[in-house]
Amino acid sequence: METVLSVGVSKAAATNSNVIEFEQELKQLENRLERGITRISSKKEIELENESLCLRSNIVEMERFPQANMVTGQELNAIHALASQNFFSPAIIEGGDTTYSHPDKKIFHLG
Repeated sequence: METVLSVGVSKAAATNSNVIEFEQELKQLENRLERGITRISSKKEIELENESLCLRSNIVEMERFPQANMVTGQELNAIHALASQNFFSPAIIEGGDTTYSHPDKKIFHLG
């Protein structure tokens, strides 16, 4: 009976040892997983910050773009002055038919 009891005790001890080893391995895997998630999160955060900076610079560039093409007050006044002096032909201003006085040049109409 002692032999059966000692065998049962040794099996219980072996099982307890296996459980402890399993718990240690599980804890190691959990730690490795947490480190991996932290690394991935850090990389994604850096990528998002870089993308955000790129988008912000694009926004600033696009906000400057219309300002570069806008006519200033002085330029607009000069355009109005030229228009009032009939600098442009009335046909062009009114969108009428334009004729060219170069008989040696051929005019191609598309459409």
